[in-house]
Amino acid sequence: MQIQSFYHSASLKTQEAFKSLQKTLYNGMQILSGQGKAPAKASDVRPEIIVLREPGATWGNYLQHQKASNHSLHNLYNLQRDLLTVAATVLGKQDPVLTSMANQM
Repeated sequence: MQIQSFYHSASLKTQEAFKSLQKTLYNGMQILSGQGKAPAKASDVRPEIIVLREPGATWGNYLQHQKASNHSLHNLYNLQRDLLTVAATVLGKQDPVLTSMANQM
C-alpha cells in the first residue's frame, strides 16, 4: 500500500507541475504573439525559472550573451518545444492543448 500511495502522490505532483508549466508556456506564447499582457506583478516567480548549463544560471544571464536575432528566438522556441515533449512523455498521454502548442513552435 505504501508504494501505491507514494506513486499516487508522485503522480499528482507531476500533474500539478505539468499544468503549471503548460499555463506558463501558454501565457508566454500569448505575450510573445501580442495577444496577451505580462502580469504587473507575479509574487511567486523565482529568478531561476530553469537552470541552464550550470547551477545559478538564469534566462537573463543566458540571453545576455545571445545576439538579438531570430536565431536566439528559435533557440527559445526549440527549448519550449522540448519541454512540452518531456511533459507529454512524463504524463504518458497527449493533451490537445499541449500538442497544439508544440505544433505552433
